[in-house]
Parts: sequence; C-alpha cells; structure tokens
Amino acid sequence: MDARRAPHAPQFDAAQRVALREWPLVGRDDELALATAALATHGCVVLTGDAGVGKTRLAREVLARVAKDGDRTEWVAATQSAATIPLGAVAQLVPEAAIGRGRDATLRGIVRVLQRDDDKSLLLGIDDAHLLDDASAALVQHLVAGQAASAVITMRSGESISDSIASLWKDGPAPLIALQTLARPEVEAVVTTALDDPVDGATLHFLWESSRGNALFLRELVRHGVESGALRCELGLWRWSGRLELSERLHQLLARRMGALSDGERSALELVAVGQPLTVDSLSNLGVAELVAQLERRGLVASPPGQSGVVAVAHPLFGEILREGMPSSRRREVQLALADAIEATCDGSPAEQFRIALWRVDAGDRTRPEQTRAAAMRALRLWEPVIGERLARAALESGPEMEAAYLLGGSLSDQNRSEEALDAFRFARTLAGSDRLRASVATNEAGVLSAQLGRLSDAERVLSETLEQVRDPDARAILEGGRAAIVVSGGFATTNGPEPLTNAVPTAVLAAVLESTAAGRLDLAVRIASERLATAPQWTNEFPKIELFLHLARTWALVLKGDLADAQVAADVQYATAVEDRTEFPRATWSLLRGMIHVAQGRPNTAMRTLLEAAAGFEVADGGFRRPSHACLALAQALAGDVAAAEQHLSTAAQAMTSFDGVFGVDVARARAWLMAARGEVSAAAAELRRVADDAAARNAWALEVWALHDAARFGRGADVVDRLEALSGLVDGAFVDNAAKHARALVDSDGAALDLVSNTFSFLTLDLFAAEASAAAARSHRHAGKRASAFAALERARELAARCESAQTPALEWADQPEDLTAREREIADMARSELASREIAVRLGITTRTVDNLLGRVYAKLGVSGRQELTEVLGRRNL
Repeated sequence: MDARRAPHAPQFDAAQRVALREWPLVGRDDELALATAALATHGCVVLTGDAGVGKTRLAREVLARVAKDGDRTEWVAATQSAATIPLGAVAQLVPEAAIGRGRDATLRGIVRVLQRDDDKSLLLGIDDAHLLDDASAALVQHLVAGQAASAVITMRSGESISDSIASLWKDGPAPLIALQTLARPEVEAVVTTALDDPVDGATLHFLWESSRGNALFLRELVRHGVESGALRCELGLWRWSGRLELSERLHQLLARRMGALSDGERSALELVAVGQPLTVDSLSNLGVAELVAQLERRGLVASPPGQSGVVAVAHPLFGEILREGMPSSRRREVQLALADAIEATCDGSPAEQFRIALWRVDAGDRTRPEQTRAAAMRALRLWEPVIGERLARAALESGPEMEAAYLLGGSLSDQNRSEEALDAFRFARTLAGSDRLRASVATNEAGVLSAQLGRLSDAERVLSETLEQVRDPDARAILEGGRAAIVVSGGFATTNGPEPLTNAVPTAVLAAVLESTAAGRLDLAVRIASERLATAPQWTNEFPKIELFLHLARTWALVLKGDLADAQVAADVQYATAVEDRTEFPRATWSLLRGMIHVAQGRPNTAMRTLLEAAAGFEVADGGFRRPSHACLALAQALAGDVAAAEQHLSTAAQAMTSFDGVFGVDVARARAWLMAARGEVSAAAAELRRVADDAAARNAWALEVWALHDAARFGRGADVVDRLEALSGLVDGAFVDNAAKHARALVDSDGAALDLVSNTFSFLTLDLFAAEASAAAARSHRHAGKRASAFAALERARELAARCESAQTPALEWADQPEDLTAREREIADMARSELASREIAVRLGITTRTVDNLLGRVYAKLGVSGRQELTEVLGRRNL
C-alpha cells in the first residue's frame, strides 16, 4: 500500500467515532501492575521508552487506578518551549503567594502551600520529564522526596535528564520501568478492542507491519483509516481497502522523529527506502556506505531482525514518507541506480532478477523484454497481478509475443478483469509459439470463461479448437487436464477411472485429485496431491496457479476423511503465509477452507468471523468462490440461530456463480437444509438432504453424499439413510464415514452404549458438535433403558461438549434435556407451536392438514403433561423462528 498525505478527511459516522473514543490499554498488564504498586508503595514511578511506545497512556491509567475520592490530580506536560522559562512546565502548580526571592526559597514556599490541606493527596503526572527546566525538575524532586506528592514520570530513552529527576530512581526508591514496543499479538488485540468488531487478517498484518508496535503510530493509522474511510466495517468485519494515506499529524510526527537531513543523507536514505533490503556490497557500489553507517547511528537505518549483512529503513513509515516526497524524476534515477548496482553484486537469484526487472520497467527501460517476461511470470506465481500486468505490458511494448500476451491475460484474470483477460488470451492465440505454451493460453482462457463468467460451452470450444491445433503430447495433456478440472469442479459426473499417474501434467493431477476426493478415494487424493506438491519447484513457473489449488484440494480431502486436525493445521499455515505475503486471492480461499472446518467442528461464531473475511475477498470478484462462502455463512448463522442473517447469506449464494458446485454444491444444499431446520421445518430439511444425497450419488460423488446423509440422520431420519451410510463406509476412505454410519445405526437402534462410543470418536476427530449430539442421544437411550447413572454421565458429557460449540443450536441438542420422548414429527410440531405459529401456518409449512397438526399437538401435551400452548412454552421455552 502506497503512502499519501491526506490533509482533508471525509466525515465518518457516529458508530465509528464511538469505536475510537477511548484507545484501549492492551498488552501492558505487567507494567500496569508494577507501576501501580510502585506508586502506592514508594510514591513515585518512572516510565521510560522510545517515543510512541505508550508511556503517556500508561501513566494516565496508573494515576486513574491510584486516585481516590478527594485526591488532587495534576497533569504536567513538559515541552521544549516551556523549558526556556523557569518553572514554566509546572506553572499551574505555583501559587502566586509562594513566589520568593531565590530559587530554593521559592521551591520551599511552593511545597508549604501545596502541603496545607492534609486531607488531600497530590498526584502528579509528569510527561516528557527530559524536557523539564531545572527549576521545574527541582520542584518535582522536592515534592516527591518530601512526600508532599506522588508522581508518575515519563521520559524518553536516550535523552539527557536533570540530576533532580535522575535522583528519584538513582538515590531514591522510585523504580524505573522500561516500556518496549507492542508485540504483534498485542497490536492485534489493541486494534480489535478499539474497533469493537472482528478485523480481517490482512488488515491486522498491515497495521502491524506499518506500525511495528509503536502505539502512537498505530493509533494514528487506525484513527486516520477510520476517518478517511480506508478502514471500514462491512458485514461486521473491519477491512482496510485502498492505499495507505498518511495523515498530516502522522506525517509531522514522522518528520520530527527523522529529524533534519543533509542532502547526502537524504539521497542515501532514499536509495535504502526504495531498494531495501540492501547488502553492504550494494551500498559500496552505490557509493553511500559511509552515509548509511552515519544514518544507522542516528537510528534511521537498521538491519532487519534475523538479516545480518543487509540494511533497511529503521521503521516502515520512514520509508513511506521518503518515497512519498520523491519527485518522479528522482525516483527513476534511484531505480536505475539500484538496478545497475544490484545487478553487479547479486547472485542472480530469481528474487533479485525480479527486483531488477521491476526497477528498470518502472524507470521506463524497455530494452530487456526477456528479463521482463521472466519477472512477469514470477509476479503471477507470487499472486501479484497488478505488478504482473505492468511487467507484461512493458514486455509487449517491445513487440507482439505469445508469452507476454499470455502473461498479460493471466494478470488481468487474477484481477477479475475477465473480458480484458479474454482479449489478451485471444490475441496470444493469434501469435506464434510452442504447442505447450498455446495449451496453457487456452487452458487459462477456458478457466476464465467457466469459473468467472459461467460460459462452459465457450470454454469447451476453446479447448477443442486448441486440441485440433497442437501435436505435442504434453500440450494435449495440459488441455485434457484443464478440461477434466472444469468438468469435475463444475459438478458433472466423474469417471471413477484408474489411478492417475502423479508425474502427469499438473492440470491433469488437479483434476484427478478433485475427482478422487469427490468419489471418496480420499487416501489416494491426499497421496497424489502430496507427491505432486513435492515437485512444485519444477513446474510452478509454467503452472503458477495449480500449486494453490492442489493445496486446497488436498486439505478438502482431509476434511472429508475426518482428519480435521491435520486439515486445520494445513489451512492455518497456508492462511498465515498468504497474510504475510499479502496475497489476496489465496488468503480469501484459505479463509473459506478454515471457515468450513470451523462449521464442521461446531464453532459457528469463529466460523462467521473467518467466512466474512472470505466473502469480503470474493465480493468484487466472484470466480465461483462467492457462492460457497455465503452458503457456509448461512449454515453458520443457522447454527447460531440467526434465521434472518442465514436467509440473507443464502440469497446471496443463490445469485452467485455455480462454477464450483462439483466441490461445494452439497455444502450449499446443506445450508438450505439447516436454514429450514432453524425455522423449525426439520422434516423438510431432511427431505432436502436426501435429495442432494441422491444427486451426489448420481455423479459418483460418494464422499459428499456421506455428509448430506449424516445430516439427515441428525435430523431424526436415521432409519431412512442408515443402510446407505453403511454401504458407503465400504466405498469412502476415512474415519468420518465409518463413524457417521455407526451414529445413524445407534440412533435407529437407540443403543446408548454405541452412541457413547460414537461420541468419543467424533470428539477425537475434533467434531465436537457431532459428539455432543451423540452424547445427548445416548443420555435419552440410557434413561429409557433405566440406566440412570449412564444417562447422567452422557448428559453431562453432552453439556460439556456443547459448551465448546459457541451456543450452536441443533434439533438434537435442543431436545437433550427433555424428560419424555416425542417422535420426530411431534418434536417438529412442538418447536413450531412454542414459536407462536398458528396451527394453520404450521400445516402450510409442513404440507399437512390443520387437523393433523392439532392431533399431533394433543399427543405432545399428553406426553409432556401440559394442558396447552402456554404451558408447553413454559416447559420448553419460547423459540423465535
């Protein structure tokens, strides 16, 4: 994100003003406890640290904690201008009657006046004590040493301090507490607390990287982000969008911190700001090694943590202010100088070549198209489409060339500029090039047509036309693999063919992994994905997107197997990498996978925060992932009991692209079913699940069928699906299908002991919600069998497991504590009745007669021993549908 000053900020709403009204004190618990205890015990504490670490905020909090009713609290902010006037900093403390003829007499008079009222304690906050004039410092020392006042004193590290203030900790009992910058977790905690809503991972990372834990810089960044609208809350999630704009206040703070720079120092610092990190050899080649050493002594340049032998600006915002102030002509001069110097000293690695090519292109040098194309390819691999576009266009300026046009198309498609990408790909296909490159062009063009635009027939046409044009076997394999991936991800019937070769072209391997996963050959899918990913360095330049999709497919297979712990570790690691690398599309896709895992584990609130990040990432760019993101949000909201929010997300999902329904279509249908269940329409939800299970079976997607059938069993239709689940346990790999079949069988047989075992297995698989439901069912089965101790133990376990599930609401859990058994239909009727639906409305929803509803209600009343709806609501509690 580029830095720009923004002297005029737009208005922002009242809710956002409230969010920043009180900046939270987070990450300072130990220092706060130490300082508070020291002030209460010794009457003085000194806080020291670099500018901006939060000394002032902590000092104010300490005073607030110690102050009692009747105490007099005074805050003294020392300044450079007041330091020129004796007693200028403490003028508000000096009574006119206390002024004497000499300094010592005056100080003693002031102390006597301030001590007159013994009933009141004087608490002083002395901010920036290194700026106190000698007389003011002496007064503070007199007051504290004479116990006329207690004081919290702040001072900047490395600054000279008067002997009077120094004596308080050197000769006196006052402890000196050194504050460090905030660590990354503390920065994240401060931001989320200040904004009072979840913040997406990329924004948290950006604020950490930009502030580097400096509390003052962090506060100014957040405040200006909110005021300018760059940091805004949408759908309950705070996100930073667009460029970083330095506020006038932050700009002045940074300029003051950097201090005055000579022309030579500024030139050297600009080279570092644009080229960082720079090696010692590079600095020597640029002729600025001595100047940089001087800047390092001033604290403006430093070696990044763990990177000895290289230097960068000491704080990221220093680089922002320097780059901002550079005229375009100076920037070009710096870029060309850096390119020449690095080229002369670097090891020729792809990373260094990428930097050199980018500097030359940005400086207007178009003399090296081959180097530029290589850099554009690396930009695609690194998911940097804006940079990739810039490089590809620069390469094309040297003349029409197929690879450059292909790279331009890939960069545009990654920015979801679909029609422009298609134009670039079509242009590329008119140019001369190898069969293998032509196949890659066609495969990417087909991907845009199918995933981003939903034009499957056009995608098929492009692949077929190109197959007729190429003869190279590898090129034909690339095309066939691309076609297979589109077919499988789009939800068409899989072939259930022989085991694929892991040394096939990556597009074919991806198709095989997706097909094997859907068909339940999950061990195979994980193995071939893992084997192909191990060779990624050999092929990622040619297939820059396949590595991400293979990782996603492998993790999806782990989820369907029931290896959720391994899947979560993989997803968390990949998400963290995407956040660190600031790659938007990978971050959004891993947010989706993480959210799906949280939903399966029964953590709807955690899932919603994660899925909101995914949905925000796909809001502008659909690409087939917007639909599952909102569908999973709907499922999470339904589990949380928020029917209105679930309806809204499901409506959004229904309007989105269906490009990946072969992968996520069952999840969309499950979301519909859970919304029905949240409304109380449990039988309709079970029917929807059986229908989608039939659809999955028709296309050999047996692993997906399992999850739909298991949900139907959880909705009380175990007898309808148990035989199918047991048959699938012989077709689908993994622990999940086996335990899902055992769950359904135990529910049908009302076998408490078997349900206890099922619960233990689900808990081992980290599927706590399923485990809680199994224990709840076990409690009922044990109770009916007269096993009161077993029933009590199972019910306690159900409650313990449910407590981990963030108040998730399911039909199985809601009936866990009810003393009598009702049939599934009777429970459904009772749920609707306690939500104050009239019998006629219940009948319409369930497709039965009003008389049938009333008859079933009569059975419910009899079994529960109640006389009508009012008592039913008192026994079961009111439910809002």
